[in-house]
Amino acid sequence: MNMRKSYYAVIPAAVRYDNRIIPHAKLLYGEITALCNEKGYCWATNDYFSSLYSVSKRTISTWIKSLCDAGYITSDFVFENDSKKVKVRCLKVESNFYTRRMKTSIPSRSKLHDPHEENFAENNTINNSSSQLSETEKNQEAEKQKVDDKTIKASKKFEADSEPYKLALYLENCIRFNEPKFPHSEQRRQRWAKDIDRMLRIDKIDPDEAAAIIAWSQKDSFWRSNILSGKKLREKYPQLLMKMNQNQRLS
Repeated sequence: MNMRKSYYAVIPAAVRYDNRIIPHAKLLYGEITALCNEKGYCWATNDYFSSLYSVSKRTISTWIKSLCDAGYITSDFVFENDSKKVKVRCLKVESNFYTRRMKTSIPSRSKLHDPHEENFAENNTINNSSSQLSETEKNQEAEKQKVDDKTIKASKKFEADSEPYKLALYLENCIRFNEPKFPHSEQRRQRWAKDIDRMLRIDKIDPDEAAAIIAWSQKDSFWRSNILSGKKLREKYPQLLMKMNQNQRLS
């Protein structure tokens, strides 16, 4: 008889009580820790998580981004040998997130209600209506997706381990593969990362899909000479996606 492999999921207190992270993203964090047990990293795709939790891939992408932004996990792309094709995305649990600089403070344990206190139920009225709970979660997610242009403009730079920066660097490397004389530029990379960040947050583009689009555009004889910036990538993304899907259906 085939037995399903058993494993444990771990959700530390810092993650459980972080009010920046919605409950479903915390559950996803636990799943990622479980999948990391075998190889030290999680190789599951957004398709896998989407099917597991019955939500869209964009929702999964939003949860993963919130965990990355909070410093609880990191995301890296592994490419095929001597190729621009993405082989797998690796999610790793950050063991030193306590020492990482956080955007907002995590509430101290003493400020939280003790579930053993007699007045716990009186002070916390829980509505068990699934429709209202769903609406509340939708509102929380919508709040997290609001664009604060002033904050974006004020930010000094994107970190090298952030999704927008890694995709900007990937675009640069793909362009340099076609044109070796194309110069490196950290300043330009930061500008591209800003456009790609808006693409991921506002346009709800999945990072894996964005990486695939970048790779395809730089292989296409027409688009490789037109997609030479993060701004142009975002502007032409719908056409690129449509054309890539058409070519895949014909091949």
